[in-house]
Amino acid sequence: MKPRPVRNVLLFLTDQQRKDSIGAYGNPLIRTPSFDRIAREGLRFERAYTQNPFCSPARASILTGTHPRTHGVWHNGIQFRTGVPTLGDMLLEEGFRTGSVGKIHLNPWFGEAPPVCFEESRRHWEEHPEMAAWHGPYCGFQDVHMVLGHGHYSMYAGHYGAYLKAAYPEGAEKLKRPAALLDDGYLETWVNAIPEEHHYDTWIADRTVEMIDRCASERFFIHCSFPDPHHPFTACEPYASMYSPGDMPDSIPASEEELESMPPFYVRQHRGEPSFYDRRPASFDKDIAGEPLRAIKAQTYGMVTHVDTCIGRILDHLESRGLLEETLIVFTTDHGELLGDHGLLYKGPFYYQSLVNVPLLMRRPGQRPAVVTDLAAHVDIVPTVLESLGVQTPEYLPGRSLAGWFAGEPQHSRDAALTEFRPFGCPNMKVLHTGRWKYVYYGTEEYGELFDLAEDPEEHSNLFADPAHRETRDRLQARLLQELTATEAPWPGRGSWE
Repeated sequence: MKPRPVRNVLLFLTDQQRKDSIGAYGNPLIRTPSFDRIAREGLRFERAYTQNPFCSPARASILTGTHPRTHGVWHNGIQFRTGVPTLGDMLLEEGFRTGSVGKIHLNPWFGEAPPVCFEESRRHWEEHPEMAAWHGPYCGFQDVHMVLGHGHYSMYAGHYGAYLKAAYPEGAEKLKRPAALLDDGYLETWVNAIPEEHHYDTWIADRTVEMIDRCASERFFIHCSFPDPHHPFTACEPYASMYSPGDMPDSIPASEEELESMPPFYVRQHRGEPSFYDRRPASFDKDIAGEPLRAIKAQTYGMVTHVDTCIGRILDHLESRGLLEETLIVFTTDHGELLGDHGLLYKGPFYYQSLVNVPLLMRRPGQRPAVVTDLAAHVDIVPTVLESLGVQTPEYLPGRSLAGWFAGEPQHSRDAALTEFRPFGCPNMKVLHTGRWKYVYYGTEEYGELFDLAEDPEEHSNLFADPAHRETRDRLQARLLQELTATEAPWPGRGSWE
């Protein structure tokens, strides 16, 4: 079976979504018919990895096809100003119409309005209401309709914030926790009062449908990015009541003994002690475990189903316009969510699979559906899109095209995937995933991580200090050095000698 030619690309992104929050990945409870359709008709990657466990660095890797040490966004709060081309930039040069709807988050939201990269600054939007009439260009996107923040944060700025002020001013208050339809006082968890038709997920779907109509006569690349299910854990109705907390699955358990074998900030985070952030996190045993965690999960499931409903509307519209069968659909998230696994919540430099092993779905017209168990990485998305469109892939990109899988003919199967992070006040961290092992290197620190994912898929036994696995650890450290060397992207390119 030979896939049909592709004219367009629609890239769906979510924020902080676990792989197991999708029916196609084995969740029997959650309702995700749109995600499941993409998986059923396309490729479902079981072992795809993010290049960073935080939003902005991961998104920069997805959109540039490079690792954080190349694009320069090594943590949230770092400006994306290195000039590395995004997929939008690349396709603009090829004559595509490019647009983005929803969350981009390549640049900081908070703090002083910067002299550059101001387009995502909340303060700049608040001081310049005329920004509501601005729609790009930005980071390779000609047409931009932006959401800044999650939950109640989204009301303050961006095009969605401007929409609320103009079309539904009471919506700003309904997004806030004091207006909750139900609030048991749990950590960042309540039932949102804003009506579904004015929720930012619905707004994103509406604007994406409009963008498709504007671009229908041309080749297009649309980046459609939902802020959910990132915390706060607050769905609107009917999604907020769709799942019962009592039905929620258990998390992977943790014990103090198990966490004591991990790097020291793991157990500090679990106990609610300052770890890699200055502020004190929630204590798992006191603030999260039990009923609060089950409520968090129920709201998360509702948020995922809301996003799935919006994606279904967009796919149906593509189909009604006769565009679905000439459009490559790609879905992923920036990173996962710990959601109670190992006694932890949210994200951070915690390299458990629920955080770094992300969902990745692709659907190409006329393809051969498949479940892919080979390793894949976010940096593989740009080469895959370019090859599918018949566009030459820049030589500096470190990723590998996955397009061969559309015809059942895998190309350049990788034997390792790299995740990296450099948090403030912590060592430089590098993570190597192979077919069997996970190895985490913490700079000059004496501690580290080594997990046998074949024998210990839930990652309970850190073998880093085990003398019986010293040879494996040394071998993986050498392999990590090889991967770091091989993925150094020569950007910027060298100019002429004269």
